[in-house]
Amino acid sequence: MAIDTLAIGDDEFEFHDFGAVGRALEDALRDIADVELTTERDAVLTLDDYDVFVDYTTKAEWTPAQLDAIQSFVTAGSGYVRLHCATVLDSFVDEPCPELADLIGGRFLTHPEMTTIDIEIGDAAHPVTDGVDGFQIYDEPYELDWDADRVTVLAEFTLPETGTMPAAWVRTEGDGRVFYCSLGHDSTAFENAGFRRLLRNGLQWVVEGHS
Repeated sequence: MAIDTLAIGDDEFEFHDFGAVGRALEDALRDIADVELTTERDAVLTLDDYDVFVDYTTKAEWTPAQLDAIQSFVTAGSGYVRLHCATVLDSFVDEPCPELADLIGGRFLTHPEMTTIDIEIGDAAHPVTDGVDGFQIYDEPYELDWDADRVTVLAEFTLPETGTMPAAWVRTEGDGRVFYCSLGHDSTAFENAGFRRLLRNGLQWVVEGHS
């Protein structure tokens, strides 16, 4: 049975084209998920109709009602996938979003220029990394602040500009599961076989926790 998935991005944001990324996301998940793409944030008020919420928003401009809907969805046992820019919780907005930083287990700090990154798998036994070997990808490498006591890092990379940074991690919140991957700056990244496998595994892992 296909995984009912809601994916939200920002409309006409300068750096992350959700039109192209959304189509690439839908293509990567086509055989395992029915993906509804939208830039309307009030769509999270209908999350009970879905198994998984995929967040590709850059601006943390969530209303209290929307934040409550996301948090309730996850803690009640559903799946939450955050990609790339969804950890940008303090930039481009007047107010930071500590609620989502807490839910994710980390947040964006900065990034150097796009470059080729060597992704190393740290826990090959986890379902999210099943069948994923180390791989190279041309992407925007994020420097992150993360809570090592609350997340399990599954993949990472090392650059002189950033040091060693997580590329993917998982955590649980209440009865729900959270998967974050810092890759996916543009639609081209979604063509990378290693990233696609991580994404697909991550989506399936969060939904397996659905109560």
